[in-house]
Amino acid sequence: MSYAGSFQMWLGVAILIGLLFILVVSLKNSAAKVDAGRTDLERWHGSVTGWFLALVALIVFMAFQNLVLLVVLISSLGRRLSMDSTSGMLAVRYILPAFLSFLFYTLSIYFIVWVRKTWVPKMASALLWLAGPVVSIPAYALFGMQPGPADFAIPSGVAVIGTVYLLFSKRSRAVYRVPAGKI
Repeated sequence: MSYAGSFQMWLGVAILIGLLFILVVSLKNSAAKVDAGRTDLERWHGSVTGWFLALVALIVFMAFQNLVLLVVLISSLGRRLSMDSTSGMLAVRYILPAFLSFLFYTLSIYFIVWVRKTWVPKMASALLWLAGPVVSIPAYALFGMQPGPADFAIPSGVAVIGTVYLLFSKRSRAVYRVPAGKI
């Protein structure tokens, strides 16, 4: 790789990291304007701070990663898909899972940041499972490929971390008004 290509790659990575950082900060500030669920949470500025903010940042990173993957797949497979009508299975195999993962991660971010209902922890947990392992299973079952860590293990880890935090943390229970002992 030439110096110019390397510079452009690192510049692109820096821009993506900057955009990711701006997005997470704006989500935190936006969540501060949403009712925190209980008055004793006012000190947490809408509750999206600390480990909760880390969880949101992790989910935003996963959504962002799937968006970048989707753009790369569409740009690299787009011409082939438009030229060859038999390559529709490529879209099902690669583009559809990336799109669905991005959609489910984005929906989970929406519910976590802007909705303060008791069902949000369960809904967001289900969306994290759908975005990660559930979306990747059909593509691999249909095409007989072995999923890699980026396809199955990492999204499964994010789903486990998100589920445990959303369903069992005191902050999550307080923010979404989940009574003690209820899951």
